[in-house]
Amino acid sequence: MRVPARLSNTQKAVCWGSAHVEQGRAYSTAADSGCFVNSLRLSRAQALTDGDSEPWSPFNGSGLVPEVPTAIMWLIEEAEARFANHTGLDLDLALQLAQLNSVAYCHAENVAAWNCTRCHRRATGFLPEAVVFDLGWDLFGYAGYSPALAAMVVAFRGTDSHSLYNWAENMRYWRTDLHVPFPDAENALVHTGFFVSYNNSSLEPNMTAAVRAMAARHPGAPLYAIGHSMGAAMATIAALDLKFKANLSDVRLVTFGSPRVGNDVFARFLQSQTTMSVRFTHDRDIVPAWPPTWVGFHHVATEIWQVDFGLGSVLGVCDDSGEDPRCHNSVCFLGLCTSISDHLLYLGAHMYNDQLAPC
Repeated sequence: MRVPARLSNTQKAVCWGSAHVEQGRAYSTAADSGCFVNSLRLSRAQALTDGDSEPWSPFNGSGLVPEVPTAIMWLIEEAEARFANHTGLDLDLALQLAQLNSVAYCHAENVAAWNCTRCHRRATGFLPEAVVFDLGWDLFGYAGYSPALAAMVVAFRGTDSHSLYNWAENMRYWRTDLHVPFPDAENALVHTGFFVSYNNSSLEPNMTAAVRAMAARHPGAPLYAIGHSMGAAMATIAALDLKFKANLSDVRLVTFGSPRVGNDVFARFLQSQTTMSVRFTHDRDIVPAWPPTWVGFHHVATEIWQVDFGLGSVLGVCDDSGEDPRCHNSVCFLGLCTSISDHLLYLGAHMYNDQLAPC
């Protein structure tokens, strides 16, 4: 039985399994098939699994997501030009970075050997430089070089999913209370906990040493700082910290499900110091709603909002403010963004370590 996914004739889809595109509609002929919908003009359907039998889930069935044709049609109308021209990011690169971030949830020894179950497909050939797990701070990250991207990468995992709701709820009481010690960052404030977690743990010395070593071997290579959840906050701090400590000229920040890290001055400062700043949100993900703006926090731009509907997802590129009222903020008023399941899945990549199928 074929199940249509409501595609317009101008939309395309990235499909896997038995799914395919026909006359502007995405069809699925098996339970483990589907289409990742986006408004970019793709020349053909491309398999997300690259022949692998494990499907990439494009949605999680959040029941409160608005229908695309009525509430968020602007995503489709604007996203094509903005995604390609406004962010410097394309879909293939976004999917690759999402998978690399997903690897950060795997066991440290498997990441170091690059033989985890997520260390293939779009992550094949990655060369790990350092793998850091700080048990005292419960923080994990890794650094390495991607020949496919011709770039250095530092990646950070987030908070244990079992304590995620309580962690997110606690953020409502946080404040922007620390001046960041970077040049020309006057009045740029962040939450002390984020800054101290990165700089007082074993992340900072090991990531700094790894990036300096890679930069010496690959002069001029860009650095991608990527992270999810609490790891997104670590990536945000690390992007600036590594830029100055490793004397880098091309630092690119891409995060998934990030909380607000600092105030509006910090957000503008970060954008001025990075060559790319992209922040993915997903449906009603609980974490990007916190800490709240009314205590001084402000998101960094540019947000890309992933909205699920039917068998697919639409990516909307938001404005330069960091707090676009049409994007994630539009469904988070009155505390309505409470979804943990939306937080654990980004661009089809699992942002957690599945206990039933550990990686």
